[in-house]
Amino acid sequence: MPRAAVLVLALIFLSGAAVHAAPDAGPDPQAVALVTAALRAQGGEARLRAIEAVRVRWVGYRNMLEQSIRPDGPYIPEFWTGTDLRDQRRGRLHQTGTGKVYVGDGEGFDDPLDLTADATAAVQRAGGKASPDARQVAPSRERLALSPERLLLTALAAGDLRRLPPAVVQGQTHEVVGFSLDGAPVRLYLDRRSKLPVGYDYSGPLARSGYWSFRGDHTVRTVFSNWALQADGVRLPMQIDDYGDGRLDRNWMIDRIEINPRLDEAEFAIPPEARAAAIAAPAATTAALKAQELAPGVLLLAGSWNVVIVRQADGLVVLEAPISSAYSERVIRTAAERFPGAPIKAVISTSDSWPHIAGLRPYVARGVPVYLLDLNLPAVSSIVANPHTNPPDTLQQRPRKPVFRPVTAPLSLGVGENRLELIPLRGLNTERQMMVYLPGQRLLYASDAFQPKDADHYYTPEQVLEVAQAVARAHLDIDRAVLMHLGVTPWTKIVGSLPKAAR
Repeated sequence: MPRAAVLVLALIFLSGAAVHAAPDAGPDPQAVALVTAALRAQGGEARLRAIEAVRVRWVGYRNMLEQSIRPDGPYIPEFWTGTDLRDQRRGRLHQTGTGKVYVGDGEGFDDPLDLTADATAAVQRAGGKASPDARQVAPSRERLALSPERLLLTALAAGDLRRLPPAVVQGQTHEVVGFSLDGAPVRLYLDRRSKLPVGYDYSGPLARSGYWSFRGDHTVRTVFSNWALQADGVRLPMQIDDYGDGRLDRNWMIDRIEINPRLDEAEFAIPPEARAAAIAAPAATTAALKAQELAPGVLLLAGSWNVVIVRQADGLVVLEAPISSAYSERVIRTAAERFPGAPIKAVISTSDSWPHIAGLRPYVARGVPVYLLDLNLPAVSSIVANPHTNPPDTLQQRPRKPVFRPVTAPLSLGVGENRLELIPLRGLNTERQMMVYLPGQRLLYASDAFQPKDADHYYTPEQVLEVAQAVARAHLDIDRAVLMHLGVTPWTKIVGSLPKAAR
C-alpha cells in the first residue's frame, strides 16, 4: 500500500477515535468546538454564565396522547398558562400554572400546577397544602440543566462530550454532539448555519415523568424555534415543542422572559416537615390496600384509581391494572391477603387510556392472561414489549410472553354467582372502552366513561348516554354501578342525570 494511503487511513482512524473515544478520555475537541461556536451564536459564554435566574411566562397546550379517543388523533388538548422561575445559581425551580380541559359542559376540568423543587426535595401545593413529591427532584434538576439558557453550558461541562454523526431534524441536516446527564444520553442538535441549538433528545428521569413514566425506556425530543434577541444580548427561543414516540406532546409559547429578576425567597420555600418527608419518602410502598366488600367475593379497592377483585371458583379476576406497576404490586398483595391460596386467573383492562394499562406488566410477568378490548391490543402490546431497563422491573428481569385475550363481542368469564360478562361499549366517544357486568350481583363496572361533577351531575353526559345505550342494547338488569373514578352508585341516579343534563 502506498505510504500516502497509509497516512490517510491513519488519519481516518484517528478521526474516528476522536468521535468515539472512551468516556474517560475527556471531552472531544471537535464537540467542544461545535458547542463553543453555538455559545458565541447565542450571545457568548460570559453572558450565558451571567444568567443566575430567569422568570418565564408561557402559554400553550398539551395533547392528551394518553386519554384521547383514538391513539392517532385528533387529540384532546389541555390548554395551559403558567410561569417558570428558574434559579440557576442555587439550583431551584418554582413552577405555577393552570391547565384547562374542555369537555363540552361549559366548565371543563381545571388542572392546577404549583411545584417547588431544589437539590434535595420537591413539594406540590394544592388547596394550601404542601405535599412531598420525591419523584420530582431529578426531573426538576434536569429542567434547569436542559433549559435554553443553560443547555450549552451543561454540554460544555460534560466530561464525555462527543461529536456524533450529523442527523436530520425537521427536514434539515444538523451537527450533533452527545453527552450524559444523570447517567442518561443527551443528543444535542446544532444548526449548521446559525450554530444555534435546534433541540435535543433525552432519555433520563425527565423523559420518564408524568404520562411517559409507564412507557419504560423512553426518549423525549425537545425542539427550539422562534428565537428572539433579549435585552442583555442573549438569544433565547420563544417556542418549545416536546415530542414523544414521534407525536407532538406539548407546545409552549413564551410570552415574556425576565433575566436575573429579583427573587422572593418565599417562592422557593419548602416547609421543614415537607422537606423531611420528601427526603425520607420510600421509592414505592408495597402495603396492602383497604378493601370494601360489595358482595360475597367481590371487593372494591377504592381510591384515586378504583380496582375490583372478583373471586370465582377457580381463582381471582382483577378488574383494571391502573396507574403503575407499583400500584399493581399492592393490588396483588391485597388479593393474596384477602383470598389466601387463590391464584389470579385473569386481569381485565377496559380502556387504552394510560391510567388503565400502566400497571399491566406485573400481571404479564406472572403469566396472568390479560382480557382487553380488541381495539386496544396495539397500545397494550406496546407497553408490554417496551424495555424497562432503568430501573428494571419484574418483567424486564424475567421476560415472559404475554397472554392476551382480545374481546371482540360480549364474552362470559367464569361461572356461578360471580360470573362476569365483558361487553364492548362501541360508542362514538367510548369506542375503546368496555363494561364488565356481574349479573348475579346486578352490578356494572362502566370503565372510565364519565366522572362525578357534583352530587347530581356528571362530566361528559354524552358518555353517560353512551353507557346507558349500551346497557339497553345488552338488556342488562342493573342495581348499582361503579367506575374507575366513581364509587358505588345507584343506577337510577346515573340515568336520572340525563334529563337534567339535557335541560
